Amino acid sequence: MKQKEYHIDGMNCSSCTVHVEQSVKDIPGIKNIQVNLLKNLLSFSYDESITQIDDDMIISKVDSAGYKAVVEGSSNKENSYQKEYEKEKKKKTKQLILSISYSLPLMYIAMSDMLHLPFFTLFKGDVGTFYFASLQMILALCVIYINRATVYSGFRTLLKRKPTMDSLIALGAMAAFVYGIINIMSLIVPLYIQDSARIMSLRHTLYFESAAMILTLVLVGKYLEFLAKGRTSEAIERLLNLTPETAVVIRDGKEMIIPSTEVVVGETIIVRPGARFPVDGIIVKGSCAIDASSLTGESLPVEKGIGDEVFATTVNTNGYAEVEATKVGSKTTFSNIIKLVEQASVSKAPIAHVADTISSYFVPIVISISVITTLIWFFITGSFPFSLSFGIATLVISCPCALGLATPTAIMVGIGKLSELGILVRHSRAIQSLHKVDTIIFDKTGTITSGTLSVKEIITPDITHRDKIISNIYSLEKRSEHPIAKAIVMWAQNNDIVEREVTESETLQGNGLKGMIDGELIFGGSDIYLTSQGISIPQDSIQKQRDGNIVVHFGQNNQYLASIIISDTIKASSKDAIKKLQSKGYEVILLTGDAKETADVVAKSVGISSVYSRVLPDGKEKIIRELQEEGKIVAFVGDGINDAPSLMRSDVGIAIHGASDIAIESGEIVLLNENVMDVYNAIEMSLRIMRVIKQNLFWALFYNVIGIPLASGLLYSSYSLSLSPMFAAFAMSISSLFVVTNALRLKNYRYKTHKEDTPMYSKEIMIEGMMCNHCVNHVKKALESIDGVTAIVELDKNKATITSSNQVSDEVITHNIKEAGYTVLTIK
Repeated sequence: MKQKEYHIDGMNCSSCTVHVEQSVKDIPGIKNIQVNLLKNLLSFSYDESITQIDDDMIISKVDSAGYKAVVEGSSNKENSYQKEYEKEKKKKTKQLILSISYSLPLMYIAMSDMLHLPFFTLFKGDVGTFYFASLQMILALCVIYINRATVYSGFRTLLKRKPTMDSLIALGAMAAFVYGIINIMSLIVPLYIQDSARIMSLRHTLYFESAAMILTLVLVGKYLEFLAKGRTSEAIERLLNLTPETAVVIRDGKEMIIPSTEVVVGETIIVRPGARFPVDGIIVKGSCAIDASSLTGESLPVEKGIGDEVFATTVNTNGYAEVEATKVGSKTTFSNIIKLVEQASVSKAPIAHVADTISSYFVPIVISISVITTLIWFFITGSFPFSLSFGIATLVISCPCALGLATPTAIMVGIGKLSELGILVRHSRAIQSLHKVDTIIFDKTGTITSGTLSVKEIITPDITHRDKIISNIYSLEKRSEHPIAKAIVMWAQNNDIVEREVTESETLQGNGLKGMIDGELIFGGSDIYLTSQGISIPQDSIQKQRDGNIVVHFGQNNQYLASIIISDTIKASSKDAIKKLQSKGYEVILLTGDAKETADVVAKSVGISSVYSRVLPDGKEKIIRELQEEGKIVAFVGDGINDAPSLMRSDVGIAIHGASDIAIESGEIVLLNENVMDVYNAIEMSLRIMRVIKQNLFWALFYNVIGIPLASGLLYSSYSLSLSPMFAAFAMSISSLFVVTNALRLKNYRYKTHKEDTPMYSKEIMIEGMMCNHCVNHVKKALESIDGVTAIVELDKNKATITSSNQVSDEVITHNIKEAGYTVLTIK
């Protein structure tokens, strides 16, 4: 599928977006059509095997709907937002100043008789009335010319039988102007026969000021909307400005400064303290502390060393690093985030289609009401000027501009705010689904727990062949990408375990893996899997599992070999987030493939009472489906490949950053910060966004329900209440501005963060054997595998400092560091 984008000129309301969308909808092969009123953008994807999209064809189709399409350039997109905004702002400001400059004198002239204002003698008396009227006509004509785009767009879409907001404005303004010209022509005979009474009557029914002020007040409203809408793109603009313009690369053994867009994969770049990384890459030399707040929202620096991955736009706060570029330009993680935010802001929530549908029928109905209103009042009063004022006011006040802005402004501001918090929304429909959720299901490893696993203990009854058994296990596990396998492999590599040749290896999803080593079949996995292979597991290993540990068992042919106990750490934010969700009435469920004992221990630690354990990937999807059949609206939070079916099945899939690409693609929301509290923040923001959308839709519809009867004169006979065309235009503009500013309130949302309220303990450990930053990372991971521990490791001092919410025994610290391959000298 290929993507195309076009800038659309002439769109002003929700019905415009409907007409543009329908103009290209019948082209074969086109899918995912999105029309963004805020950005005046048409985007869609298409299948090249079905059709070849020609720009001229699209431009012609859009033109047939009454609009103008221009191919949206992709080059230098980073600068286009601000430049285009400033260019358009300058143009609109000039247009507004000119329109006001002609409208104010026109209003003074028109109102001079009624308010007894000082005026030129030339315009007084019977003859002066002709000059009086002619000057008003010239000034009004200038205003119409300045606002010709609105008038042209209105009549063009009307003639193509696809009327929009501009059609109402154009009809109202031009009806008043044409009626004024007719009255000027009507002055000729009374002037000739010197009929002063008729002349004075015509003098007060010109309506040129109404024509001009309708257009000017609408222009004021559009200008204020433009300024407010410009603020809705601030989040994307801030993200775009984070990319450094230059990069320091090593070419031919020399340092060179080049544009960051010219860095190629495989090149080595240098990033010094205070600089941003221009590309994604792997550190090949040096170490540094990185501020990743631009990506994750987390402001605390993270230590990185040789072999660690770094990302574009993150900041090197301390240290020197040489990085091998792995992803550049549009392929970086940061660029993908930009795409996600842009796609989500362009996409429509289902509730937006309601407004579109209403608007598409609303405009023709209003035109009909206006004509009927004019005719009825003419038959009642016999005064065409009097009846025409009601008809024009009805047209002007009914513009569905506020209705068209109600949803997209709230969606765009809300998604922009979420992106600032490190919560990416891949499609705006997730916002509408998320606010309805009543059940939240969490995966365990990598979601509730940190997923940073480490080997805690190895149990094997055969002490004589222990080294060979461990070597076989290491060799088998090295063929797997599972987090548990990675923990075993890291432990083995730190302890210089010898790798052996494995043939016919196979990963059994949800169970384990197997392979042939020296002609012997080696199994690894859960106790259920090994038991199904006829292998009996000792009770002491089973007990370790009952104690809540992650335990992997291994067998050879039909004989038990060993069990490896793996430790995982519960995320500090998990308990607070789950407590917060439960306090708001959400049902929280833990769904995992781990053993019941392990799942129960984790669930109890974070306060979850409903637990499903020993569930395979297809079983997870089945449980979600069953809950949905019971009427539950389900959100699923996960991070692994095996979570993809569950993320797809759930009403809202939430993927944790660091998850597999498949999981991220399957989820509609991505949490960059890996903070469980962000699940609560995302739900809370979705509730706020939907509340603002409903407020906006109510205001827009209620405004028209009240405004149309008042403008059409239904209350005039009983209460003498009416609305002049000028006040109708003013009120219409205010309603649109209210909708936009109401949406902008979302920018003030204060999100919840995890707060540690338990006492903290600290210890200093002197360590022998650390030689490089790779060693530092091993020691850090070994220490932080202990529940609640945060570690800072200093290579130059051979020291580690740990802080923990729990008292940690010296024996546990010594054991973990020893398992990592290093020696503890002292602990203070």
